[in-house]
Amino acid sequence: MMKKILWLLLCTAGFFLSGGESPAILWNFADGSPDADGGKIIMKLMPRSRITPEHTLLISGHSNTVPGGLRADRIYPELTPSGAFRLLIRFQIDAAAMTAQPDKKLMVLADNKSNFWPPANGGIPANSGFGVVLEKRGERYWAPAVYLGYGEQSAKVSGVTADLQDGKPHTLEVLFSGTGDVTFLIDGKRNAAGRVPPGGLAPAHYPFCIGDRAGASYWSFEGAIAGLELHSTPLAPLGLRPAGRMVFERTEAEPGLALMLQNRSRENLTGVKLDVTLDRERLERRDITLAPGQERLETIPLPTRLYPGRYRLEAQASTASGVTAEFTGEITIVAELNPEIGRAHV
Repeated sequence: MMKKILWLLLCTAGFFLSGGESPAILWNFADGSPDADGGKIIMKLMPRSRITPEHTLLISGHSNTVPGGLRADRIYPELTPSGAFRLLIRFQIDAAAMTAQPDKKLMVLADNKSNFWPPANGGIPANSGFGVVLEKRGERYWAPAVYLGYGEQSAKVSGVTADLQDGKPHTLEVLFSGTGDVTFLIDGKRNAAGRVPPGGLAPAHYPFCIGDRAGASYWSFEGAIAGLELHSTPLAPLGLRPAGRMVFERTEAEPGLALMLQNRSRENLTGVKLDVTLDRERLERRDITLAPGQERLETIPLPTRLYPGRYRLEAQASTASGVTAEFTGEITIVAELNPEIGRAHV
């Protein structure tokens, strides 16, 4: 009885579990409809799936040839965020069904990518969108994984094994920064993190699916999905940050300041001008072109005549169209470099 009460609470909790942030796109099945946001995103109910009186999406009876779950009626661009995003899924695995299917190694929670084997050979369609899955790691143990498509390449990050097939409700959050970081949270606790190429994802070429794969050879979820929330945050198209130490020895022969430029957009950024000023003196100005998602390391020579002390550093990257990125900090010049200090600034 207590398990049922807890499950009903999770079904109706919304995003209060994650700090009260207003969800951008929400599926909670509260009105018995498979659609999102009051019908703004229309979803089709697939075979072997139904909306229950407890406001969950129930999927059962896995088949490689028959899809399950929900499938959007068309491709919605907003379901492939161009910047950072956070995906939360509330689910409960059917432990009995999975015990009867010991050979099932993969279950899909959400997908509009379809291709789960990076690097993909299918060109841009297979390297676009994203997919969130559970990978079997033991008798009742699963690990989350996410597949990410950047247009010409794909990336995968896997989480840590967790006991998810225990007949209890769970939440999975996938946090994608758009700047190269992916983090998994299970039941509100950090599970794992990984690095991926920086930049936003390429727009999906498949309709968004919940509970199964977007393409053929289906790997449906077995159990109940109580809700799904997709939050997105636009990223500034141009990024600029230091990529090396900020402490230098006065007697260094060729000291250089490393700055990393990043194109976070889906378009080429041409004529990017990088201006670097140290203590109000311009050091260098460069013209740079960045492909979508590209990171480029620029090393700026520092003057060797500087005395020990701290010097204000200002760096700005800008395009003719008005896209800008800035970084302000300090360069420290010492008489003799302390290895401990040097490492602390790398």
